[in-house]
Amino acid sequence: MGNFDGLHRGHALLIGRARGLAQEHNRPTAVLTFEPHPRSVFVPDTEPFRLTPFRVKERELARLGVDLLFVQHFDLGFAAKSAEDFLAEIIVAAIGASHVVVGWDCTFGKSRRGTPDFLRAAGSAHGFGVTVIEPVRDADQTVYSSTSIRELLKTGKPLRN
Repeated sequence: MGNFDGLHRGHALLIGRARGLAQEHNRPTAVLTFEPHPRSVFVPDTEPFRLTPFRVKERELARLGVDLLFVQHFDLGFAAKSAEDFLAEIIVAAIGASHVVVGWDCTFGKSRRGTPDFLRAAGSAHGFGVTVIEPVRDADQTVYSSTSIRELLKTGKPLRN
């Protein structure tokens, strides 16, 4: 579950972990992402600076072994959905997830109330497992993130030393 903009090494690790769990339990590997990118909904008058257009993201996710891609339309109405409703309606009822893998900084639901801790508690209540992936760092201990990649590109330094 996530935006997966940039599909960097952190994303690859997260998807790899999800894929391993899915194979272990003879289930398909699925990804839930959002379209359009939430930033373009919340701040429509700024440059979105999207790293990965949807069709490229779709292709790269398949290359990483994703069997099913769930794309949730994102608009202000959806953004107003509480973390509890998002979880009950999307993760449990619509997708029927048996295990959810997210990054350490994952947030969802109105006011970003859905956090990894919230997800763990909900998983216990609804009967699905939760794995939280810790930050993936480069040799300089910098966390891989779409935000840091955007900043490097804006400054004309697409590669880290």
